[in-house]
Amino acid sequence: MRARPVALLLALLTALALAAPAAAPAADADVRAAWASEDAALRTATKALSRSMRAAQRAKYRRVRAVVSAIRKLELLTTAVRDRVVAASPSTQSGARARDSVLASLKGFASSLRNLRLAVQAAAKKRLGTAHRLLARAKRDADGASDDAADARTWFEAAVREAEFLRQQQEQQQQQPPPPPPDGGGSQPPPPDGGGGSQPPPPDGGGGGGGGGGGGEEPPPPPPDECDPMVTPTVPPPPECFLP
Repeated sequence: MRARPVALLLALLTALALAAPAAAPAADADVRAAWASEDAALRTATKALSRSMRAAQRAKYRRVRAVVSAIRKLELLTTAVRDRVVAASPSTQSGARARDSVLASLKGFASSLRNLRLAVQAAAKKRLGTAHRLLARAKRDADGASDDAADARTWFEAAVREAEFLRQQQEQQQQQPPPPPPDGGGSQPPPPDGGGGSQPPPPDGGGGGGGGGGGGEEPPPPPPDECDPMVTPTVPPPPECFLP
């Protein structure tokens, strides 16, 4: 296998291994902490993979046991992180979207590692065509995982804004005065209109049978802005409203 594609893939895998945020703010902290739970171990394993891959390239892939071992270590760590993310509970709708993106990123990362491992093993058997195809798949999977990780970080930012919105909404509800007590005298029926019974409404258009009084129908009102908190003050807006 050519050295440059392998080096580019290793650089991408290194960035993916460290894609999780180092800090977990209050919003959806469980999910973010699960994503970063093996950060140090992933960093160590990725460095070991880079060292063993350079040695395998110098030996023309005649000895790849250390490379395969380093990749399997990364695969096990990725599985452990995925299980923790699955078990974590998001606290906002945006956090749930972030968790979905994290899981998609981890799935792509694991697939990229598997294809890289198979590519190295194929290169050791001098099946260079197969190795190049597997390496291309690994690169494609890593690119997709990188996009999913970027989406996850964006959703986590939205989760912070959504959590702040929910906090303010709860404070406003607590500050509202309690409803007035019910009237003890019982409700009285409303008096009849005008004393003579209800009158039918006048016909539209002035009673002239369609003369030029009405004009046309009024246009329908515009749909409400679902991101406006005043439209549905008791229901949080959809998570897309909190994206930057």
